[in-house]
Amino acid sequence: MTDNRKHVRVSYEKQVELIAEGQILVGKSIDISNSGIRVIVNVPVSHLSVERIAFTLPLAPEAIHIPCKVVRSNRTESEEEHVLGIEFSSQTETQMILIDNFIRNINNKSTKSDAKQSDMRIIPRISCNLTGISSDNKGIFIASIDNISTEGCLISYTGFINARDVLTLAITLPGDRRRISATGFITYVIQDDGWGMHRAGICFTDISDIDSIRIRNFILKSATSTALRTLQERRNENLTGDENLIRDPEKIAGLLRLLKKENRNINVLFEQTIAMFVLMMKNIDARRTSFATSSQKDISELDLKKNHTVYFSFYLHGSSYYFTSHLMEAGDTRLIFSFPAVLHQSDKRSYARKYISDGIDVFLELDDMPSVKFNGKVENVSRRGFLCNVKLQPLQRELVKLGRPVSYYFNRDMGLDTFGEIRHVKEVETDDGTTMLQLGIEAGIRRADISFMRYGQTRWNKARVSMKRQTTGDSRRIVSDVVRYRNREGKEIVALLNHTGTSKKAPVVIMPPAFGKKKETLSPFVATLLENFRKFDKDLVVIRYDGINRPGESCQDGMCPKRGYEMLHYRISQGLDDLEATMDFAHHNNIFRPSAVIVVAFSMSALDARKLAVKDSRVTYLINVMGITCARSSFNIITGGIDIIDNARNGIQNGLSGVLGHILDLDTIAKDLIDNRYAYLADARHDMSRISIPVSWIYGRYDRWVVDREILDLMSVRAKGRRDVIEIPTGHNLRSSEDALLTFKILTRMIYRHLHHRNIRPVDPDRNSLINLITSERERLYQHDDVNIREYWKDYLIGENRNSIGYDFYRNFDEFREFLSVQGSLLDLKNGEIMADMGCGTGIFMERMLLDRAEQGVDLSRARLVQVDLVSEALVRTREKYLRIKELYGAVVPHEVDYIQMDLEPNRLVPVKRFIEDETLGYDYLRNRVEGLKNATIDRLVAADSGLLQSLMRGAAMGDDDMLYLRERFNEEDCRAIIDFNRAARFLSGNLLPQDISGAHSGRNDKSQTINYSMVRTDDLIFSDLRFGSKGLALNLSFKTSTFDKIAASLLISYIFNPDEILNEFYRILKPDGRLLISSMRPDGDISVIFTNYINKVWKDFSDTMTEKDRERNLAGARAMLNEAASLLELEEDGHFRFYSGEELAEMLGRAGFVNCALTESLGDPPQVVIVTGSKPGIT
Repeated sequence: MTDNRKHVRVSYEKQVELIAEGQILVGKSIDISNSGIRVIVNVPVSHLSVERIAFTLPLAPEAIHIPCKVVRSNRTESEEEHVLGIEFSSQTETQMILIDNFIRNINNKSTKSDAKQSDMRIIPRISCNLTGISSDNKGIFIASIDNISTEGCLISYTGFINARDVLTLAITLPGDRRRISATGFITYVIQDDGWGMHRAGICFTDISDIDSIRIRNFILKSATSTALRTLQERRNENLTGDENLIRDPEKIAGLLRLLKKENRNINVLFEQTIAMFVLMMKNIDARRTSFATSSQKDISELDLKKNHTVYFSFYLHGSSYYFTSHLMEAGDTRLIFSFPAVLHQSDKRSYARKYISDGIDVFLELDDMPSVKFNGKVENVSRRGFLCNVKLQPLQRELVKLGRPVSYYFNRDMGLDTFGEIRHVKEVETDDGTTMLQLGIEAGIRRADISFMRYGQTRWNKARVSMKRQTTGDSRRIVSDVVRYRNREGKEIVALLNHTGTSKKAPVVIMPPAFGKKKETLSPFVATLLENFRKFDKDLVVIRYDGINRPGESCQDGMCPKRGYEMLHYRISQGLDDLEATMDFAHHNNIFRPSAVIVVAFSMSALDARKLAVKDSRVTYLINVMGITCARSSFNIITGGIDIIDNARNGIQNGLSGVLGHILDLDTIAKDLIDNRYAYLADARHDMSRISIPVSWIYGRYDRWVVDREILDLMSVRAKGRRDVIEIPTGHNLRSSEDALLTFKILTRMIYRHLHHRNIRPVDPDRNSLINLITSERERLYQHDDVNIREYWKDYLIGENRNSIGYDFYRNFDEFREFLSVQGSLLDLKNGEIMADMGCGTGIFMERMLLDRAEQGVDLSRARLVQVDLVSEALVRTREKYLRIKELYGAVVPHEVDYIQMDLEPNRLVPVKRFIEDETLGYDYLRNRVEGLKNATIDRLVAADSGLLQSLMRGAAMGDDDMLYLRERFNEEDCRAIIDFNRAARFLSGNLLPQDISGAHSGRNDKSQTINYSMVRTDDLIFSDLRFGSKGLALNLSFKTSTFDKIAASLLISYIFNPDEILNEFYRILKPDGRLLISSMRPDGDISVIFTNYINKVWKDFSDTMTEKDRERNLAGARAMLNEAASLLELEEDGHFRFYSGEELAEMLGRAGFVNCALTESLGDPPQVVIVTGSKPGIT
């Protein structure tokens, strides 16, 4: 038995009145739906006696009286009360609306409440009807699961269970034969709900990650299917307001034939199922009575019958199409459906248009040729323009071109400007067989000249070289003050305030956060600005802040979301609210008074800045850097071709999705973009025409997230303010690289020129001052994450499960394969040599190298490979690759390959050991070498240095007097750090005390209180703030000295905490004349070019060789890769990892003793990876 109700029920406990045979019976409601209500009464009631029910709702001005009948009556457990199932007999339209609105409001509040109570419910519950459920409780029969999430489910059952009982369920999802095992406890029970079934809510307490992921994927798939079904039903009921209906059978057949000809996929959803199927069009019946598609094995397992309702959708030539059909015949390889009576075509235009039926006349003339005048009939109109049909002479037709400015007027008021631009030209045929031109006019647009500057690569490179020789020489520290203020809703925004500090009245530069970024990201820009303004004795204030519901310190609607989930509740328009609150703070604070306000917006914050410049006259200058022009095009690129705006307009759910490393609710985002007019380029043009202040726009030639032609389009819209566009040869990300610093100097010059009306030649900030600023801002936020490093890298390399592609997906990119080949060529492994592949991951470097050498006929049969990685599962994949290559080229590939699981992170005690043994090393040596030891603490150690302090830091026993000495001179945080460091030093010198070790430990003999140091690891010791990993006293890798001829460390060095120490180890284990190869992503790495190149290849180059299923799998893999790469970049920005320039790597190799260091760049154009090789000197 299952619950067949079609109406949603919500809990509703209120007093109700039942009118029965002239008497009023008082009861209490339990829940309500659009079709009925359940009530508890104290006396039995005849089914036939109740005539009407009266109850109140929050929005109703008075009690609602509705005719009804009792359809069920059951006793409660106490036998003293009766539960009545009451069905509404009829309702007025007003009553229906009141009940429906009440239920919707309850559902919305419930959803918001759930989100606030626990951020863990990232994936919402979804209604379903899962059957075939079994449990370990033999006393109940589970008829179905009625809704489910990754955190729990609602079951319908017979039998007996109590709240807090524990159940283990075995669940099978549609289309997946694997059983899910989930254990949970009963949170509530509804005994006999009046519909012949008990119900119980279950909270999962024990479910594997893999099973949780399978439930999540089922929910997301179901949500999309439900949305498509709803959309189809709305269209069939003509509730969508969509007038683009295609009823001509020949036109419908033509579209279906085109679908087949271009090998496009068609999405198919069978009524009463959840899974969406992607099929191919096979045949269209010549008589237009039926059409055929491909089939799939999973479809044959469905319970489908003739005339089964089926929903279809497809995307073709920029439009989405939808229709409903019925199944006529189902075979193993082919399905036949009835020919659709109507196709619904989505409207591609920016906004809904009002169709004109009574023929409004429009009179037009070309602005640059006033003598060319013509008139036409208006077909439709929107708030951004109109469509008209005109008849022109042949010579006139030649003059009507896209982009041509026109003036016009109507024979009635249309609420539009009297000038605009031709945005659409199409020749159409009239009913009498003649042709005319259809013109789309965007209203209110005029064009103007702009100032454009392009930096060529040669000029850019010269500027980069010259900048290295010039700095401000100002070593004064830049102090970042934390300020807090609230937006109009009372939510807190946390910001950093920097200023030159000489005058209270000063110009202000506001920097809103870019997408997914924190305020600390732009500290190098702040240092460049402030130090150059100091140099020229000018005042400046800079404000950076974290956005609400974004990464950082500002208010989060979710409770402490984990990394990647901070933007789950984010709306794009929230950025404008944050920016307005920051503007208000700038004008109403006790610290400074703004003489001018300049907004510098990076990436997606350009959307917010544009809106602010339109409405707030306090902004005096706007600069967009890598700025997004409109949301539709950028989201389309970033998501690999998903048009979230068009989907939202057509009622198709986009769902939750990872975007550049952050989980977003794309449905909320899309609706917000449309409602607040961020979505379309037409919105942006309209806004730009109203911005009267100067606007400058810098974009990168290699930035694929931004469309350069759209920037030029926007900036050429005529307005009062000056418009400047600068193209630079960079990608999208600008933070700490040489390209970034040069860009920041250009920005500094532009800001200075705007404020003081003269040009300056900015220089680099002082290096020490910049490092101190970056470090102090990171350390203020430092929190140690107890991350399981092995699990982190396992997920990154392997993926969600054993069948995932994981890191191997990178092999699909031409640029990445070329990069691997370049590394193999540089390493130049010879026959008979021993090579170590350190941090080999899944073996893709080894694979590429061996394939290249084998195809070149190089014999490496006597070479020996040693593959080393932390993740054992990655080594399994490495071995699988080797075996496949050996099967192909067995005679020439190495016959000896070792696979070693090893943590390559150098022992965190090595810097402590060096500090203890070398008394010439000062405290500064420890900077950035001990995790948790802050630079501010080291500064205070340097300032308070003494013989006793030196002794304690090098491991002297610490007594009560020593503790008193420390507490008199240092704060509590510094004292904890000194005590931690002292304990690490005493571990190295063998002077631990039993109380230094946490709890009972096998390395300590409790009777003798002696410590077996060979059994103790650093994570066994008690450390408050400092982190020393989880190793013992072995300070070297477990390889003998002079073992290898070649060592490759491809993309490894960035993830090592003490990179100098791993290079020292590589030097030790290399043979004399041995070669080392290391590589790293460049600072501010940008893979947008690589990503978009691959997406274009999937859509275009592979159209004939790739099935739709394979295409979607490849697109999904590319999106996952982009999210992973974005997450790594974010971790690097936060200081967890570090990417290096080629010069930095070469310098590090030199410090370790390597010679003949050479730099090579690879991975795309421009290259995103630096490779450095070096040799260990031979024996002389």
